[in-house]
Amino acid sequence: MRLKLSLALVVLLAISLLPGACAKPTCGDGEWQDILWKLKSYGTAENLQPVLGNASITLQFNSSDKEISGSGGCNHYFGNYTINNSNCELKIPGLGATEMACLDSALMQQEQKYFGLLQTAGKIEVKDGELRITCDNEVLVYTHSE
Repeated sequence: MRLKLSLALVVLLAISLLPGACAKPTCGDGEWQDILWKLKSYGTAENLQPVLGNASITLQFNSSDKEISGSGGCNHYFGNYTINNSNCELKIPGLGATEMACLDSALMQQEQKYFGLLQTAGKIEVKDGELRITCDNEVLVYTHSE
């Protein structure tokens, strides 16, 4: 009798935990797709750097074609992406970009850093109205573009 009661309690406990286990991660609802995002800061979590004042770095995910596009501050870029909604894993296998030179070398360096980070994308998360993409040990933090 005790074994049956214990087994029944374990089953009830497991069933009560199911709704939490099946909850969608914040990346799975697609709220970050088909929106123009503007890069706010980038770097390590402990040392986020603001985007240079006169640069407008943007990103948009096209959900129907699984393509990304945007501005790196000097050049426009484009590419494909994949998303694994079960663990919020984002992959951007390669980028193409126009090849215009920036007059400001600091903007050009920032753009190259940005392109490099995007290609190492690993996780994506939307939290408090910000889009965060983890790239190895660094992060890209975006806000909605106005």
